[in-house]
Order: sequence, then structure tokens, then C-alpha cells
Amino acid sequence: TYSAGDNGAGAGTQAPSGSMGQASGENPFLGGAPPGPAKPGVVRLSLTGAINRGLRYNLGILMSDQATQQARGARITALSKLLPQVSAGASETSEQINLKALGFPNFPGIPSIIGPFGVFDMRGYVDQPILNLRDLHEEKANAADVKAAQYTYQNARDLVVLVSANLYLQAIAAS
Repeated sequence: TYSAGDNGAGAGTQAPSGSMGQASGENPFLGGAPPGPAKPGVVRLSLTGAINRGLRYNLGILMSDQATQQARGARITALSKLLPQVSAGASETSEQINLKALGFPNFPGIPSIIGPFGVFDMRGYVDQPILNLRDLHEEKANAADVKAAQYTYQNARDLVVLVSANLYLQAIAAS
């Protein structure tokens, strides 16, 4: 067990600092996402069970995983700017042609106004920049952000495993 002033990280262990949850001044590793309503009674835990619960419900882990997903999404967006952009369009109009206005004389048996008739237009467009250094550098930066987010997530997992095991062993020793 630990007191309300303890950070739950055990002796000599500190939660990683970063942008996750720091705006409010609280450490997200001190919180958790409850699995549901509290059930009365005693829960028997093994060391593996305690670690798995820590990994499943720790708020710091969940936020770190979300940051990793956001970094992956930003990288995919940057990659899409480097790929060809394909678009299509279609239109349909009804037209009439005045032969006199175009300079044709009246032909016997042919009216001076032809139509209405339908015109259908369908077009496809492909746009591919040959070399866009800004987008290329942005994609490389986003790839580095994904790698950094993955390392941060792994660090958070390692910390939660360490703290969960430490607290479990402290509880066993205290009992």
C-alpha cells in the first residue's frame, strides 16, 4: 500500500515526464481507467495478474497509446501528400444549336435550330508533384515522431510493469 502523498511509483522510481496530462499539473500515471463499477469483496491477484491490470487500466499507458496512434495518423496524412491525387468529374447538359447564328444558311428540310440534345462529359484527373521537398521532410519528421511515440509507449509500459510488480511485492512483504 502507499499513502496519498506517495506517487505510487515506489522508492527511487519516478513516472516519466512529458506532455501527457502535464497541462493540469497531474501525472497521468497516477490515474486509471476503471474496468466497470466496483465490486465488493476481495480480489485475489497473482504477480502476473497485478501487472496485467496495471497495463490494461493505467491512464498513462492509455494516453501514451493514443499519442502513438495520433502520430501514426499524422504520418499517413503526410504520406498521402506524396502520392498521386486522383479526382474525377462528370456533367450533363441539354443543348440547342442555332445554325443561323453560326453562319450557316437555311438548308431545305433542315430546321435552323437543332436540338435539344444531351451532352455528357466525364473526365479524370491525376496530379503528382515531381519533387516537393517540404512534404518529403514533413513525412520524414512524422516518421521520426512515430518512432519517438513508440519508444515513449514502451517506456510507459516498462514503468507500469516495474511499479505494479514493486507494489505487489511490497504488499506481499507487508502482509
